[in-house]
Amino acid sequence: LFDFIEKLLILFQRLRVRKIKKLLRHGVLLDIGCGKGLFLKCLLRDGFDAYGVEPSQASRHDPSPERLNIACQHLNDLHYPDSFFDIITLWHVFEHVSKPRELLREIKRIIKSSGTLIMAMPNFESLEAKISGKNWFHLDLPRHLYHYNHLTLGSMLKAEGFKILKIEYFSIEFGPFGLLQTIMNLLGGEFNFFAKVLKGGHVSKFQSKKKYYSLGLFLFLMPFLPLIMLFSII
Repeated sequence: LFDFIEKLLILFQRLRVRKIKKLLRHGVLLDIGCGKGLFLKCLLRDGFDAYGVEPSQASRHDPSPERLNIACQHLNDLHYPDSFFDIITLWHVFEHVSKPRELLREIKRIIKSSGTLIMAMPNFESLEAKISGKNWFHLDLPRHLYHYNHLTLGSMLKAEGFKILKIEYFSIEFGPFGLLQTIMNLLGGEFNFFAKVLKGGHVSKFQSKKKYYSLGLFLFLMPFLPLIMLFSII
């Protein structure tokens, strides 16, 4: 199972790189909140000059042979040159940031005037969020400090001098998986059970009496994955 998940994660990173290459074939890219740098590895193999920022401990013990340029500091402490990056990405990071306006100002300083900022985050105005309420998987309290919709995020970006070029609402990486976990939460399973398992938690380690019910619920929902995918797209 975990081998399959690892291959799936690599596939998602490759899809991200394909998105980048539609904008730019080669260039200097910064990934904020890069974790262990899986996305950076894919960029390097495609000829990009890739930088990563990861203040947490997540990137510090990666035994991979690639020499990744990952700074384990906050962006504002790194003092990158003005207009240095062609593309800056934040993949499900912005909702974790305690001072979002301050971060956007620093990004505006270090990105080229012709550069592109790509941000991915949960949509607080989604139908899934409205229906599920406190059971919404992407609510993820207390790790998510702020949530946004296209109006609040758009207003913030414009105030900091950005021009919005495109908005997309479907994520093959987080949409179906998030909806599956939300359904499990709504049906009374251990909260975010599937997500905890994917992060490396073994079922036997869960203390809740709901763990066996959650496992059974997960297996019961597996045949409905095509339908869950369809609803996620809708």
